[in-house]
Amino acid sequence: MNFFARHQRFRPYLLLAGPFFVGASGYLGNTWLSGSSSRPALSTNRVFVDPSLLDRPHSALGTKSYDLSLRCQQMARLWRTRLGDGCAAVAFPPFVLAGDVPEEELRRRYEATIRPAKNAMSRLYFRTPPCEPVTLLLFSNETRYHHYTYKVFGDGARSVYGHYRSRWRTVLANSSTGNGTVIHELTHALMHADFPSAPLWLHEGLASLHEEASIQEVEGGVKIVGYPNWRLRTLREHLLRENPPSLAQLFQEQDPRMERESLHYAQARFLCLYLQEHELLVPYYHALREVQPHDPFGEATLQRTLGITRWETFDEEFRDWALRLDPPPAPQPLASLE
Repeated sequence: MNFFARHQRFRPYLLLAGPFFVGASGYLGNTWLSGSSSRPALSTNRVFVDPSLLDRPHSALGTKSYDLSLRCQQMARLWRTRLGDGCAAVAFPPFVLAGDVPEEELRRRYEATIRPAKNAMSRLYFRTPPCEPVTLLLFSNETRYHHYTYKVFGDGARSVYGHYRSRWRTVLANSSTGNGTVIHELTHALMHADFPSAPLWLHEGLASLHEEASIQEVEGGVKIVGYPNWRLRTLREHLLRENPPSLAQLFQEQDPRMERESLHYAQARFLCLYLQEHELLVPYYHALREVQPHDPFGEATLQRTLGITRWETFDEEFRDWALRLDPPPAPQPLASLE
């Protein structure tokens, strides 16, 4: 006799509780895709834009497809209806911006942050632009972010900051956590179009690198440059232990456990920062994109880029470099951000 036959009186309770446990397990499994469980101060999640970039006229971001423009306009109308009263939506092909703020604010956010960041990342990394609309849902605070996530998708938000849903090519962001949250998730969306099979550590490493960054005008265009941020504290805590973790685990743990999540993010971010400082990040990205079917986790390509054969020989150099980094600025009191 099976369990249900022997315990019929418990069946109604199991049927009621089942969806809760399924939803809870899905939520916990998905938090890996959206960041560490520890929260940084809001003031440490920033993207700085060179003011001279804001004086340039509006750009279509290289998109010339009338069909894509039309689809973006249609998608904007859909989001206005779907989000409901008090929300706005506007199309900037290949993007659709929507949220619980006036249309003028969405336009300002696009011109001030999203357009410069997209141009900078495309110039350095992404050669293939999105061919379908990419939606960015920007909400003014954590409460509204959670409310509209449930309203639109019928489930919980995967992070207090933001997350990217690749199936729907949609970014959801709690804008009160800073521009870095939006740029982090925008990186995922653009990489999804350009390099959909990129290894998870590179996806999260590059996106996390852009949490604390500046967008600068340089000869030939613009570039985005990452800086140390709050994840350095997590990395140093592990590097100062008696047996510090090896970078090799980035490639061995493609689905890390929750207790290792914050370390995995920190290692991925600061490995990308190390490559950036040594002018190796851009060539590594392009090299791996070409050979990735033969190097699915990017380890062999990275060893060739760094000129090493064993991770043990590089771990000590990386450790010394990370411990010499200047710490990020002290966070401001939250009251000053109101």
